[in-house]
Amino acid sequence: MLITISIFVFLLTVVLLLPKEMMKESTLKKAIALPVAIGGAAGPNIRPIQRLLRSFSTFLIRSPIKISFKKRKEYEEKIIQAGLQEKWNSLDIISSKILLPVVVFIFYFLLALSNDEGLFYLFSILLPAIAYIVPDYWLNTQVKKRKDTIRKELPHYVNAIAIMCEAGLNLLPAIKEVTKRKNGVLSVELEFTLHKITVGLSQADALEEMADRCQVDELSRFVAVINQATERGASGVTLLLRDQAKETWEYRKKKAQQLGAEASMKLFFPLLLLAFPATVVFILGPVMLELFKFIVS
Repeated sequence: MLITISIFVFLLTVVLLLPKEMMKESTLKKAIALPVAIGGAAGPNIRPIQRLLRSFSTFLIRSPIKISFKKRKEYEEKIIQAGLQEKWNSLDIISSKILLPVVVFIFYFLLALSNDEGLFYLFSILLPAIAYIVPDYWLNTQVKKRKDTIRKELPHYVNAIAIMCEAGLNLLPAIKEVTKRKNGVLSVELEFTLHKITVGLSQADALEEMADRCQVDELSRFVAVINQATERGASGVTLLLRDQAKETWEYRKKKAQQLGAEASMKLFFPLLLLAFPATVVFILGPVMLELFKFIVS
């Protein structure tokens, strides 16, 4: 049985470390089948685990198994919101949801056969179900992390753009100057938005596309204000940017206060279960000892 496990590990290693040249055809076919929003699919310089996913994705495309367009679109939207569209796509996530449980099942099942341990049989049943939801959890975590980053960066960017507009720049040159001076998630989004405007997309449509990609309420309000105030000229835009910066700062303060209140509530029950009994023992312990001595005597 140890020989079987060794052969399985060897085959898995060979698949993961396939030469990149063997994946060019698969990568090209997948890039044609799966268009992405920003920057296209990942190039041939990808990680070994991604090569395995790309190979399996090609198999899914060729196989009679049909994945619903709605499910693929849902994953593609989440990948865009997470800012991972240059590295991952919907079939990568779907492939990982299929391969990961299979690998976990085979691994623990072989361990169970080699050691004859009932616990490994139980693991081979339960852990694949957990492995199935791991890609979704990871993707949702990346989406939440990126949205939180955008919320933190937005007040600084809005304030900087307002200062540039007050200095005499128009809106687009001000945004371009801010993206050069700052490094962050919003810089990447704003640079891509400026690129879309350069190639012919209208300013309003490019900004709305940015809001749709990020799916952050504060950014959507900022875009709506900018689009509504574009016709007012630089002075009107500057005033609205100042108001928008104050609003985003106030929202951030309220969000911090809300998170602080939630943290207090989350700490209440651990304190109740751990600290309160210890406090009771510390206070009533001497009294109970004296009472016990009095009863015994």
